[in-house]
Amino acid sequence: MDTWDLTDQMTPEDGVLWIHDTDERETMAFTAFGIGTLKELIADQPEAES
Repeated sequence: MDTWDLTDQMTPEDGVLWIHDTDERETMAFTAFGIGTLKELIADQPEAES
């Protein structure tokens, strides 16, 4: 699973926010808690075989 798939599953309670621009663009942002949550999610992923 790549990082985008992990972040796409996160909710505001996990520390992820969406910034809505005036041009109807959306940008994902993270609180300090969200960055920690994402690091934990990444660490919990099985290693990819080379």
